[in-house]
Amino acid sequence: MKHILKLILFLLASISFCQCNQDIFVEEPYGQDTPAEEFAPEITEYTLNGEGDSITIQFLSGKWEISGFHFNADENMFREKWEYIPYDEQDTIYTWEPILWTGRGKGVYKDPFTQVTVERERYDELKVKVEGNSYAVPYQFCITTSNASDLKTIYINILPGTPYQIDRVEYNLDAFYTSQSEEKRGGDYITNHTSQPTSWQVDVFKNAYSLIEFEPDTDYPYPLTEPETKLPIPYFNPETNKLEIGNEEANYPPGTQIIPVKLPDTIYNITIPANSKMTIQVYWIWNEIITPYKIYFVQPKTGKRYEAEGMFRRLMPIDHRITTSNIE
Repeated sequence: MKHILKLILFLLASISFCQCNQDIFVEEPYGQDTPAEEFAPEITEYTLNGEGDSITIQFLSGKWEISGFHFNADENMFREKWEYIPYDEQDTIYTWEPILWTGRGKGVYKDPFTQVTVERERYDELKVKVEGNSYAVPYQFCITTSNASDLKTIYINILPGTPYQIDRVEYNLDAFYTSQSEEKRGGDYITNHTSQPTSWQVDVFKNAYSLIEFEPDTDYPYPLTEPETKLPIPYFNPETNKLEIGNEEANYPPGTQIIPVKLPDTIYNITIPANSKMTIQVYWIWNEIITPYKIYFVQPKTGKRYEAEGMFRRLMPIDHRITTSNIE
């Protein structure tokens, strides 16, 4: 009987022990990991001037990587390739798009109008420097950073810097194209109700103007220049049948603009017969010239130079035609 009682007690103790052991080894539900480590700086948007300004961004830890650069700007800007320089063999920069920059190093973007340098000398810091911004507008440079569980974008707003100045402009006056076309410029419908002839005056070239356009041979935006920068422009001399540079000037930057021109007075006094109706039509004969040009720019602070080529186009009235017809 004693042996049976001992056996029962042993079995009960074994059952209790197994139940306690099950409680000790209960696993956490799947997906409940420890909180992600914060790495990004508290401030993620900065503004730099375009005069060589720089900033050092302090991160909360060194466990992060750069996973992308991009510019928020006109699609014709920022078309050059980045240059990446790892500092050590273990510092890896994969230059596919988007990039993956896991260590220390430097990245440089450079085009004719601006330069941006991103440098990571310490794992918990990132330095951004703008060597200059000669674009006519501000732009935004974005840096995407990430770690194993989070992603943050840092925004750098870059303001325009010192404007370029135009050193000079050159036209190829011996290589130009010219053509003529006719355009109706106005018309009058006159009725003379009197029994006497009357006169109607027509000023053919009143408010005459010329159309000017600089057409660059690239879709790169032109660099920033001082407002109301003026350039001398050529005209066609019908007496010599050549292009010549006179005293006229046109505003820069490129684009179609209208400038007034002074032409010889061309005034007609047209007789309208008594008790009659007449139409008067005025036509301008346009002369178009197209010639190559080259503009030389200089940045006064850095001495940096830039050349822009293209075609200069000018449309100007040089002659006229008038028609009259009596209406029965």
